[in-house]
Amino acid sequence: MEAAYKMKKINSNKRALIIGSAVIDVVAKIKTLPISGEDIAGEIMESTVGGCAYNVANVLSQLNAKYDLLAPVGNGKNADIIKKEFIQKGHQILISDNSMDNGWNLSLVEENGERTFITFSGLEDNWKEEWFTHTSCKQYDYIYLSGYSLEQDKEKAIINFLKMHGNSTTILFDPSPRITAISSYDLSELFKLGPIIHCNNHELSALMGSSNRMHALEKLYEQTQNDIIVTLGAKGAAYYNGSSIIKVAGIKTNMVDTIGAGDAHTGAFLAALLDGSDVKTACIWGNIAATQAVSIQGGNVQLSF
Repeated sequence: MEAAYKMKKINSNKRALIIGSAVIDVVAKIKTLPISGEDIAGEIMESTVGGCAYNVANVLSQLNAKYDLLAPVGNGKNADIIKKEFIQKGHQILISDNSMDNGWNLSLVEENGERTFITFSGLEDNWKEEWFTHTSCKQYDYIYLSGYSLEQDKEKAIINFLKMHGNSTTILFDPSPRITAISSYDLSELFKLGPIIHCNNHELSALMGSSNRMHALEKLYEQTQNDIIVTLGAKGAAYYNGSSIIKVAGIKTNMVDTIGAGDAHTGAFLAALLDGSDVKTACIWGNIAATQAVSIQGGNVQLSF
């Protein structure tokens, strides 16, 4: 790996708030996705704690970044596993709510490494205003937000919190593959806060309703007036700064599956920003972490330096 393609543990007083979910990820290996009504065989490969926010926090932790993970932990079989994992990984439980259990995901991984998610929602999709009572944006330099947390009727709690305090910090928004499930009003309100957008090509196209990348980037930038990062799989990443697209080459590797690759990229990207790096360097860090994520099974990457 050339000298420019390195990341490191950081030593910074800057801090990030990570808003999103912690769920159980069940990973199953299949030959190919079944068609409707078809019966196929599969193999359970692992069951682990995941969720976009949780995965991002794990990357930040490994890079020695300062953060708080605002992911609700409930009451039930899944929540018990998540609580144990939080303690083991050193994540503080900031939201404890006994009203219901946490949800879980079934990740179907095909032979080519591509994955398909089926989500069974739980507490993490029922955000409440009271969960933000003791949280202030003023103590954070960045706020990460996963689009998965904006899908349900209870997403107003998050939007209201950001509208009240979001102007005092920089929001890093990961729209998620289900971007079309987020209301246009909520997206409009979020974009007024000028977030950095971190997405892939498909999400960018769905977000802006255009398959023309340049047109979509220009249209999105008009609303956010901030950098837009687009991950490009094996080709790396690119970012748009309002005037030009800068590409950051990927790193060759043998892909096992793509679970958690986007989260790893986001986490390392955010760590670099917390370290005071520019956007290009942050994309390089993201590419390194994503490359390591696709080289292993599942989403809980253990970074190497």
